[in-house]
Amino acid sequence: MIMASLVLAALFYYGKSKYFPEEHRALKQQFQDRPWLSSLGGSVLALTAGILCIATWGWLTGIWLWGIGLLSVFALVVILLPLHRQLLYALLGGAFLLLILDLTVQ
Repeated sequence: MIMASLVLAALFYYGKSKYFPEEHRALKQQFQDRPWLSSLGGSVLALTAGILCIATWGWLTGIWLWGIGLLSVFALVVILLPLHRQLLYALLGGAFLLLILDLTVQ
């Protein structure tokens, strides 16, 4: 839930940017038609993720993990969104295989 909120917040903020990929014109148009709504939605989602982190791990650890997650997700959205669909699927499939391998090897 925390990471999903952060990814959506990053999409809301990145959607207003002039560097948002042109392949997603409909989404970009929705974000740029109502910039105040995308700013409000991104802020609410980011703060919700922060509150969930603090509630789960306590004050210091929660704030620390929220900050790291926020920076990581924003960087990943900016890097992965412009990629071609086949390359993105290959990267996500490889990451999924590594996760399964890591969880099965003990």
